[in-house]
Formats: sequence, structure tokens, C-alpha cells
Amino acid sequence: MCLVFGVHHRLLNLVTRSGTNLWHGDVTFFGQHEATNAQRTEVASSSRPRFRRQQPGVSANGPIRKDRTFIAAALEYENESAEEWSNVSPAALASVPGAYRGLYPTSTRGTEGSAKFNHQTNEKDAFSTRYAYSRGRVRAEVQGPENFADRSAQGSSVTIDHSLVGNWLRVASPSVVNDLRFQVAARQMELRPNGSGPMWEIPGAVTLGSSYRLNSERTERHFQLANNLNFVLGHHRLSVGADAHLVQLDASLRNRYSGIFVFPSLQTFRLGQPDLFIQAFGDPRTAFSTIPVGAWLQDRWELRPRLLLELGARVDRQAMPVGVSRSSNNVAPRLGIAWRPSPTRPLVLRLGAGLFFDRYPLAFLNDALQKDGIRGFEQYAVGPDAVRAWALGRGGTLPNPLPGVGPSTYQTAADFASPYSRKFSAGAEYGLGKDTSVSVEATHVRGFRLPRTRNTTATLPPRYELEQTGRSNFAGTTISLNRRMRQDLTYLIGYSIGRTRDDGSDFDEQPMDPLNIRRDWALSRQHQGHRFAASAVFELPGPWLEGISWAPIVTLGSGRPINALLTSDTYRTGAYPLNARPAGLGRNPFVSPPTRSLDLRIMKTWKVREGRAVLQLGVESFNLTNHSNLERVSQFYAGPQGRLDSYGTPLESLPGRQIQFLMQFEF
Repeated sequence: MCLVFGVHHRLLNLVTRSGTNLWHGDVTFFGQHEATNAQRTEVASSSRPRFRRQQPGVSANGPIRKDRTFIAAALEYENESAEEWSNVSPAALASVPGAYRGLYPTSTRGTEGSAKFNHQTNEKDAFSTRYAYSRGRVRAEVQGPENFADRSAQGSSVTIDHSLVGNWLRVASPSVVNDLRFQVAARQMELRPNGSGPMWEIPGAVTLGSSYRLNSERTERHFQLANNLNFVLGHHRLSVGADAHLVQLDASLRNRYSGIFVFPSLQTFRLGQPDLFIQAFGDPRTAFSTIPVGAWLQDRWELRPRLLLELGARVDRQAMPVGVSRSSNNVAPRLGIAWRPSPTRPLVLRLGAGLFFDRYPLAFLNDALQKDGIRGFEQYAVGPDAVRAWALGRGGTLPNPLPGVGPSTYQTAADFASPYSRKFSAGAEYGLGKDTSVSVEATHVRGFRLPRTRNTTATLPPRYELEQTGRSNFAGTTISLNRRMRQDLTYLIGYSIGRTRDDGSDFDEQPMDPLNIRRDWALSRQHQGHRFAASAVFELPGPWLEGISWAPIVTLGSGRPINALLTSDTYRTGAYPLNARPAGLGRNPFVSPPTRSLDLRIMKTWKVREGRAVLQLGVESFNLTNHSNLERVSQFYAGPQGRLDSYGTPLESLPGRQIQFLMQFEF
């Protein structure tokens, strides 16, 4: 419930230190080879797909000036050469010229490096800075549409990140501490489709051509400054602070600029009769910025020796790009209570409640600035007009707008308030001895004003509005048993039960009935009713087994919801991605099979030099039992000829059994 973290933050918990007067470091290597891996479920090939990965790394930290100045640095490289599966259905392979079913080469290259500098000026002041760099290139395997995909419908990417963060920590007195932090960061990302021209989609059969969302360049820059003052007054520990965050986006997101043709069946494709055509026209380039600012006041109040109260409020506001409504003054009160009823019983009761505001996704805002009817627009054509577009462009991208079809534009709603969630939690933790505890926590979270896109006219041509009308609801309970490392054994066992419902799981999921969005209230894409996870580390006893550790992880989960969609915009609501469902079926009506996985690491440690250097060799197995765990399945339920046999067929599964070898030398 900490108020330092609000609308434009993501919380990352770290364990770190300023430095030591001895040099420390390590050299690591991880490697995989397809010879020890199992086949994935969706790969229907007699040959095992290539998969070779090497990950070397090195790190070091130590003093520049004893007790004063320290430096730490790390560098890691990843090199992966693999093959992916082009999962065109056999029926589509015979009907679609140029379609490919089989394995094709992919690769991943990545470099990550960081350096941290710490300096203790005196007893009161400490400074630190950290620079991080990463560059990753993925060739040919960036995922495209949610359908059986030809290799041409996938893509490649290049991502480059720079980040410089720093802070000045001043301990003015034993009761007053000030923390000043800054961040300067930039991300450059380039996406390129494997194919060219428009995207041809036959739902439940195949998608080929350039994926409409895999052709873009973007540069995002962040400048952030935050200050937090902590001071103690009697039984109160007060925290007051403020931050400002400038986010700039320069982008060319060419979503739908190459065109999309949707065919309800293989037969309509063979006849050259698409039922839906979409293409954007105009200048895809955009450049805009947003400035979220916030301030907070929090009191950590020890009412009694065993009763702790945290309460306060955070205020946030976000300056928006020209043409977008400004956010409101968002006030987020929060409360937390921890109480130990008895001094002799190891029982702690906890209660928390609060509001949490979020900022607007930049990719969500981009459509309103890019396709406003002046700088650009879309055309959405159905039936005979779609067939005319196919004939006019000979199945390719149209150089000019289709005559006789009106433009479709995007705009933000007049009421564009910030999305937020309301959270309640209650729990108890009880000690079962010196090193073991059991805890129970119940949580209820409701989301309000979540982003969505909607055709406000419910007719064609569509008039899209970016609005904050989505809702979500989660209620769940988690039970966990935790034992800290003692006598060569530690473990953590947890079980969660819950329910997640919403009326739109992402901002591009449009309602089936634009005039009645509540009809889409159902289980969320993210819903998982049950999840069990258990992990442990065993240090084996005896002189012959000394230095050998076993670390298993068992994960069991219930299935996730599967939608049931028709193969075109049957109700002519202007929605894409497609959202029409058969009559009588609600949103996400079916559930995928449950998942289960067993991971195991076995490690042997040798002491090279007592207290100064160790060598570790090990092997890790992921999904050791080789259970087939589905990640994505076909959600197209029926077409013009009725129920599709491909419904529920795997599009992508999680990896089967994988074996990874590792080496680490630590000094």
C-alpha cells in the first residue's frame, strides 16, 4: 500500500548493497541443445526442431577507494539458433498458393550490460548511479495474429534500451532522511513483418502476408525526478514527497496500412470473395508527450507495541497530448493495519485497502492522434465493397482509398478519466516454529474506467472512440506455507483460488454489441480458477553427497477461458480483431485443459579456495514430465458452413521437456 508507488510506477523489489572492500564476481554459462529437448505439441514434423542456446555472462564488484567508493559491473550475451513451426492447416495448404507448412529458421541475439557506481561522501551523504544497456534482435519468430499462421505472418524485431538512474541519500539526523532520485531512459524498437503486402486471414484455417501489427518503429524517452522525505515524530514515521515524469513518443506505427482481407472460409478465398477489407491511409508518423505528476503523504503510526497503522493519500494528474482530454485530479487514499494480538502467540493479522490509479497506454492514444480524419483515416468495407477492393488491388495493398466507402476515424471520449482499481485485502500469518510459517490472504480488486475501443455509431462506416468504460473484478484467496533454510532444507508451498471477470481484457477487444457493452461481462482471458505451486531446495547430507543440492518446482493450474468466435464481422459492428459470437454463446464460454509442470535443478558445488572461490556445475530440466501445456488455441468456433473442426486446436504450446546445462565460477 506504499504511496510512493502510484499511477506511473512499476514496483521492483531488490536486495542490494553499496559495495564491499573485497573484489567479488562470477563467470557463468548456460547452454541448451535440441538433442535433449522434447517436441512441442503443435509441431507435426518427423525431425526435431533445431534449438541451440548459449548464454555466457560475467560480473564483478569491488572497491575503488576502501570504505568510500565502489563499482559493480555485469555483462551477459545470448545466442539462440532455432526453428519455428509454420502451422498452416492441411486443408489451407491445398487451397492457398504460397502457403508453407513446416519448420523454418529463426534466431535470437541479445546483449545486456550494466555498471553501478556508489560513493559514500561522509556519514550523512551517499550517491549512486547506474547505467544499463541492452540490445536484442529476434529474427522471424515475433508472433503475429491469433490464428494458424504461415511463416510470412510472423515478424522480426530489434530492441535497444538505455537507462541511467541515480540517487542522493542524505541522513540529516537520526530521525530525518531524504531520498532524491532521477531517471533518464530511452527505448528504440523496430518491428518488421516476415511477409509483404496485405494480410490475408481465413479464420480457423490460416493467416499469411504481413501481419498488421508487425510493421513499426518507435522511440520512447523517459525523464523522471522524485523526492521522498522521511522523518520520525514520536510514534509516527512520516513520508512526504512528489515526482514528475515526462514521457515522449516518436513513432511510426503502421498498423493496417498494408491492408487486411478477411475470408470467412476457404471456399470464399478460392472464389476471391473476402467479406471484410480494412486499410489505413495517411501519414503514420506521430510525435507526442505526456507528463504524469504526483505527490503523497503517508504516516506509519505505531499505536501500540503490537499494532501498526499505515495511512495516507496520493494525488496524481497527467498532462495529455493536444487533442486529448486532460486527466482529473486523482486522489488515492490507502490504509494498512498489522496487529499482533498476543505477545506470546506468533500470530499477525493484516488488513489493507486503497485506490490505485494508472496512466494511459501510449499505444492506445496513438490511434486517436494518427487517424483523426485529418492526418489519416481507415476504410472498413464489407460484402461487395470488400470484393471490389480485392479485385481493384488484385489482392494487394490499395495505393488510394476505395471509391464509395466513407472514412473511419478515431477520437478520445469527452469523459476520459484515468483508469483505477480499488483493492481490499485481509490476511493472517501464524508461526509454526522457529523457521516455518503459514499464511492466508483474501483479496478483492475491482477495476474501473479501463481502456477500450468502441464503434459509437454501431453502424458502418465505424466511428471509433477511445474510452474509459471497461470494468474488471477479481476475488481470490491464497494459502502458503513457508520454511526458511535450516538443516539443509527450505520450501515454499502455495495454493490460490480465485475468479477474474471483465467486459474486455485489452484495449483492442471491442464489445460485440457496441450499444450494450455489459453483454460482454464474463470470465476474463486472464482467469485461472486454481493454481498450486511448490518449490524446495534440499542440501543432501553425507560425505559422498556433500555439495549436491536438489531444487524441484511443481506447478499445477486449471485451464483458462477460450472465446468462441465467428469467422467474420457477421453483425456488421465494425470490430477488428473479430468479436462476433454465435447466437446463444456468451464471451469466453469454454475452458482450455489444465496445465502442469515439474522443473528440477541439480547442482554440485566444489570449494576451490575456502571462503574465496567455488565452482558449480549443474543441470536444469523444465517440464520434466513433458506434459503438453497449451498457451494459445484457435478460438474460431463456426463459419458459414457451421462448426469448425479446428476450434480448440493448439496454435502454440509451452515448451516440452527442456534440459539446460550450467556452470558458474564464483570468487
